[in-house]
Amino acid sequence: MFQRLLRRIAIPAIAVLAAASFAGCSPAGSTPTSTPVTTARPAPSPSPDEVTTFTFADGATLTEDTSIGWGDGLGGDAGWKKDPSKSTLGRFAYDNAADTCTATFQLFRLDRTEGISDMDDRQASDVLMWQALGTTAAEGSDRGFDGRFLLNQLGGSLVEGRQFSVTINDVGLFSAARAFVAANRGLSLLVSCEGPDIGEVAHEVLSKTAILIDLPS
Repeated sequence: MFQRLLRRIAIPAIAVLAAASFAGCSPAGSTPTSTPVTTARPAPSPSPDEVTTFTFADGATLTEDTSIGWGDGLGGDAGWKKDPSKSTLGRFAYDNAADTCTATFQLFRLDRTEGISDMDDRQASDVLMWQALGTTAAEGSDRGFDGRFLLNQLGGSLVEGRQFSVTINDVGLFSAARAFVAANRGLSLLVSCEGPDIGEVAHEVLSKTAILIDLPS
């Protein structure tokens, strides 16, 4: 049904929900020590010519043995380099060539997160999005928005997810996530930048990365 990327990162057997923090910025929902100039806006979504979207509701059609993972689209990109110091089981990270931005990808099982199995995919994706920022949905805000990842190929199909973007004192944070409750899998992306426009960098990362799902034929 869909052409799959050749590079795949395997789902680990345990959950990795490490909170991310960055010097010089405050997580969403906390009070900065100085008066920041703050903006919150979505990163542009990839725009293939023909769009087929795997929606939040479509997640209910999956089973727990469905294979889901990240397509490692930055692995062969000259503008990005893998950062082993920020990569662990269930998490891998890339820094841009200028060392001003980091993109961190996580993938994990959901059954170690209390209450998430009772949520729908959209609600659970919100939880993962805020966790990537080092906070909770209750501590965050209602400013998250629906976004899209590329699905299985660089063009032609998409998968719905949740996103949040903010810039505080020239430090930008972009978080995006998608939970698949029926399949007991979740993926999150965190992009942080000091200086460059977070929207442009997030768009670049999204345009080079796909969520891989073995969909029924």
